[in-house]
Amino acid sequence: MPGQFQEYVPRLRPLPPFLPTYKTCERLQNLSAQEVTIFKPDKKLKWLPHLETVRLELQLDVRTVEADVPPLEAAFTELFLKKGELAFLL
Repeated sequence: MPGQFQEYVPRLRPLPPFLPTYKTCERLQNLSAQEVTIFKPDKKLKWLPHLETVRLELQLDVRTVEADVPPLEAAFTELFLKKGELAFLL
């Protein structure tokens, strides 16, 4: 069964050392959906990103901020936390 999943995942070149933009993610999702349709013509892959959330707890100097955010926003937050350049407009 694990080998079958590889059939549906398009071959991608390695990503650059930064996070892809929303448009890039959307393009990759569309490409994956097309690949599924090629292997299973009677099936259609539909992405539902609005159904996923990630709970973040950010500990700042003066307070803690908790938020439920979409995965892409959580990834950007993690990227800037690693670089030590996170700034908030709260």
